Amino acid sequence: MSELEKWSSSGRALSRSQESRKYDQAVDRVKHEARLAKLEQDATAALAVNGMDLMADIDKTRLHHQQQNPELAPVLAEIEMAAAEKFRRGIMRFGE
Repeated sequence: MSELEKWSSSGRALSRSQESRKYDQAVDRVKHEARLAKLEQDATAALAVNGMDLMADIDKTRLHHQQQNPELAPVLAEIEMAAAEKFRRGIMRFGE
């Protein structure tokens, strides 16, 4: 009997095959987790960029209205700050 035949008949071939499957499954899990992490990072970045763009628009609008009606400046600033805080909280909570 050859060494290969002895090895395969001893059950070690099955054991190696099981080890291989376990390893492949572990690799698949790591790949899956990495894809999910990247997706979450991309979504967080998209939310942040969108929030910043919207805040820039809100700031321009506030400045426009403030120039038209200076007495509204405190209220407009408060509204802008509330929006900024809401964006910040939304991004901080994302993915929890």
